[in-house]
Amino acid sequence: MTLRLVTADDLCHGMETVLRGQLGGLIIALGLDERPRPERPFEVPKVWDQVPVLEALQSAVANRAVGAITSTGIVGQVTTRRNADGSQRLDATFLVRVGIYDRGSDYNVTANRVRTWAALVRAVGLRNPTLGGVAGGVRFVTESYRQFPQQGVARTLGGCAVDFHVDARNIADLADLDGALPVVESPFSTVTVRNHQE
Repeated sequence: MTLRLVTADDLCHGMETVLRGQLGGLIIALGLDERPRPERPFEVPKVWDQVPVLEALQSAVANRAVGAITSTGIVGQVTTRRNADGSQRLDATFLVRVGIYDRGSDYNVTANRVRTWAALVRAVGLRNPTLGGVAGGVRFVTESYRQFPQQGVARTLGGCAVDFHVDARNIADLADLDGALPVVESPFSTVTVRNHQE
């Protein structure tokens, strides 16, 4: 029996796997693994949370970049397609957001680091349109940056968010359950309409 349910978690995990596996090679290829002092080299984040938590931000404060991957769910319309065997297939597009928190020696260095992280994430995400086989396509949507506190304050914490539309094909294939599930009978309902006239 083959059953298939694709969730936002599957797509987030696929994105994490691709980023963990390929960010390091891109960092080395670009020479970002060697930085002049006092700046530290770029390293692949060891922590990837689906919901950024206080510990993730504390880790970034401790001079280690931290990643977060989340999804707000399906965007747009779910598409129903008919397979060659007559069964139906549901395809959907999910919004997957990748965030990286980091800090540099000052405001400007932090700004540069988070923008560089956004470019790295964008490059790796677009280079892997199947996310290891769980997706049917990846499209870059947008990226944004934020720093706390504002300019003039030393040791600023910064972050970037890179948004992708991730296509998932056949998100709910339950065809093999036909006959295995009990039949649900509709209850008989009556509707009475009364017209109140004075």
